[in-house]
Parts: sequence; C-alpha cells; structure tokens
Amino acid sequence: MTQPSDVPDDLDREQIKEYMKNLPEEEREELLMEVQTDDVYPVVNWAPNPAAVKATFNFILDNGTVTYEELRQHLVDLGYADTDEGKYNFGIVSVEDDDPIFNTTGGQEADTEISLTPIGEEIASVFDDRMDLRPVERALLFGLQPYGSGFAYLSLLEEHREDGILRQDLEDAMIDQYSGSGKYFTGYYTSWFSKLGLLEKEQVGRKKKFHPDFPEAW
Repeated sequence: MTQPSDVPDDLDREQIKEYMKNLPEEEREELLMEVQTDDVYPVVNWAPNPAAVKATFNFILDNGTVTYEELRQHLVDLGYADTDEGKYNFGIVSVEDDDPIFNTTGGQEADTEISLTPIGEEIASVFDDRMDLRPVERALLFGLQPYGSGFAYLSLLEEHREDGILRQDLEDAMIDQYSGSGKYFTGYYTSWFSKLGLLEKEQVGRKKKFHPDFPEAW
C-alpha cells in the first residue's frame, strides 16, 4: 500500500513543485487549502463591533487588496473607527502568517497590504452591502468570535436568566475566573454580544442589569 507521504511512480515531485510555482497566487492558495489536512478554526481578531467586521470583509472583497491606511480611512468614514492616520488599533485583521482569514504583507503599518484567503472570501460572500446585520450574518459573526471566555460570559447570563445579573456582579464573576483579564473580557463581550442582540440591558437605579436574549435551549 502506498503511504500518504509517498509519491506514486508516475508523478515527478519536481514537476509538481514547478507547476505549483507557476500557478497564480490565488489558485495556489485555493489548491493548498483543498489539500490542507489540519483543522482550521477561523476567528476574527479583536473586534467589539460586528458591523465594522462586516464592513471590513466587504471593503476588502470589493477591492481585492487594500492597505491598512485605506481600511482605517474606510472604517472612519463609516463611523466604525475613531483613529488618526498611522494608528491601526481597530483590530479585526490579524497579521499572523498562518491566519486563515486574512493575508497580510507585514505588521500594522500604513502600507501593509491586506487581502482575503479563500476561507476569508467564503465568509465575505455571506455579507450583503447594507450596514445593518441580517440574521444569517449575526449567526456567522457569533461563530467568528466566542472564545472560551465568551462562552463563560454567556453561561453567566444563562445562570441568571430569570432575574438578570448586575453588570458589576457579572464582572466580578469574570474576574474570579480570569483574574485581571476578567474586567477586559466583560467590557469586550458586553459590546460584542449586545450588538448581536444576545443580551438586554435594564437600568436599575444607577446600575445596569443584563438579561440573556437568546433561547434557553439554544
């Protein structure tokens, strides 16, 4: 039996390498994705506003390749970012070499070029050109974001489904589990999940109470 790492006699490894080199970059990436055996879990980098994520995918898909500065200006024009030229702390795009969603040519620099991987293009194809979020887009964006701390946040909402939970109590519980990061996680997921319609806020005197706005058997 031929082992997976072996090349059959009628195939020449050097010819295969030469063929791959001569393919356009996009076709080469698609072919590599097809033969990739490792599981890939695409997640979006830090991004508290799902509408900004949608706008980013649409902008890059429409233009093919954009720079960090072009993306920053686009998000500023839409009101999704409040950063000056040269500051690219709006998140969303990862500059990791093996990021499954975005290709980048460097770090967070003005002229760093950003494009979509084949997986990124599949994700982008779901979004329409409106600024609001459709239900299918909300579901997709939820899947692109909830790390373990996100599920912990949602589980705390679920535990207090009947009466709700004060924001401070939720933050304290997150700090108990994640130490100093718990406060950051609380603010981050409050912004993300509220914009996806997964929680309701109630004003109780000077305090805020949160209620889950997703089905109990979800």
